[in-house]
Amino acid sequence: MTHSTKSSSDSALGDDEEFGKINLLIHGFVIPRYLDMMTKAFTMRLPEDKAAELEAVARADGVPVSEAVRDAIDHHIDARRKDKDFQARLSQLMENDKRVLDRLAQ
Repeated sequence: MTHSTKSSSDSALGDDEEFGKINLLIHGFVIPRYLDMMTKAFTMRLPEDKAAELEAVARADGVPVSEAVRDAIDHHIDARRKDKDFQARLSQLMENDKRVLDRLAQ
């Protein structure tokens, strides 16, 4: 989380743009907002202890739970992109899907 020195009554867009994301400054807190992106809502079930841990992490970081989840997803996907075994499985899956799609197109 990023804190600002602006007064708590300030509300302005931040300068940090990354991957279509821009930060919104509200009452001294920087809140990431996704611009020009389609979004999809998900429902997730977690064991109560994991939900409590997630909520505590989000509160300690000063972000909404949804932002903490998005951050974790971003880190997970980044790790998969760097994982050679995963990339090999993904390539095989893509080859299999292409064969099926090619058959369907005939």
